[in-house]
Amino acid sequence: MRFRKKSGFTFVEFLLGSLIFAVIAAALYSTFASGLKVQQRANNEGLLYHQAKLNLDMIARELESAVSIDLSRSYPVFKSFETNGQGFSFLTIDQDQIKRVRYYLQNAQEVSVHKVLLGRRSQKNVVVTNINSDTALSQATLMRSEQPLSDFLGPGAGHGERQEIVLEHIDAATFQVLCAYLTATQGMTELEWKQGWDKDYLPAGVRIAMTLLPIGRDKRPVMIVKDIYIPTGFWEEAL
Repeated sequence: MRFRKKSGFTFVEFLLGSLIFAVIAAALYSTFASGLKVQQRANNEGLLYHQAKLNLDMIARELESAVSIDLSRSYPVFKSFETNGQGFSFLTIDQDQIKRVRYYLQNAQEVSVHKVLLGRRSQKNVVVTNINSDTALSQATLMRSEQPLSDFLGPGAGHGERQEIVLEHIDAATFQVLCAYLTATQGMTELEWKQGWDKDYLPAGVRIAMTLLPIGRDKRPVMIVKDIYIPTGFWEEAL
């Protein structure tokens, strides 16, 4: 009498197959999760860069329409354009009124003003309080203030000034405002970006450089450089 061998998997073979399947599934899941994390980080960096670019484009439009006014007789120390490396100010004309616009850095934990909405004016903004309990001390916020020139030069220097948040989570150590100078080397004229501007007229170019520090352990800093050329500005030769 012959006994037929039963077909099928033994318990050991079943365990071995399950182990192999688990290893393959874990490897596939790890690869898939890593891909999602990389994609999410790229999307976050792209969104951060896009938002910063929109705001810098808004600054560029304002700077491109800046005007130069000579008030040296009445106000000898006043200049149409001023910068200290951590901010700058200039003049614009809005509805037949001369206004002084200033962009400057402020400690991120000290900000409690109107927050700017991209491409909109402050009368359409909403009041927010910037709370950064887990923010590094080196982080700063780029602010924008707008004030009628008559109020700025008047007895009450802070009267009529409106402040807005433009960009948040900026590494204060990397923020720079540079002005365009012309240098002559071996008979060739080249453009050079230098700190400081002490002329009574507008520079022909302004460079804004910064590094954004997004919140999150897996998010990497984003470096941004924006060159703005002012049609009404003048080229200054570097000494």
